[in-house]
Amino acid sequence: KADLAAELDALAAGCVARRRKLQGLSQAKRAFQARIDAAKTVLAHMDPATEFARAQLAVVAQLSARIRQVDDLRTRLLAGADLLEQIIAMIFFRYPRQQRAIEDHYAALARLQESLIADWKDQLGLLPTPDDARPVHDPRPLPDLPASLGGPSAEPPRVSPREPTPPA
Repeated sequence: KADLAAELDALAAGCVARRRKLQGLSQAKRAFQARIDAAKTVLAHMDPATEFARAQLAVVAQLSARIRQVDDLRTRLLAGADLLEQIIAMIFFRYPRQQRAIEDHYAALARLQESLIADWKDQLGLLPTPDDARPVHDPRPLPDLPASLGGPSAEPPRVSPREPTPPA
């Protein structure tokens, strides 16, 4: 039982890490789309033959490709979420049948399984995948944001020191 609990804890930690990655990808997609929209707004008021307009079109094409990459990553992170159902089925297969009809027994197990899955989704936001059993420190990096969108080569935001508030 302790091994099963530890495995479920690892799956839960993997779900949390995956949900954070999905949130980061959603933020990146919104940032990419905002930059595309801004470039298209500028392009609408320009002569498309200018060098600046061609550069803006290249930016739009590159960001559109990044959005496709983000969508692909999101699809992969959301795929294969039937692992919890498989684990529950393995546990319930060994669950002793009480003194009731077999149909009632399996109906009760089905209701319990639905409840467990709903609770998992409520607590963690998504169902686990086999990848969630891997350590939380996943060596596969997320794509970097460009510097113009706050990526790694961008300057850190400047924070002005707060003035101390006088005691009341």
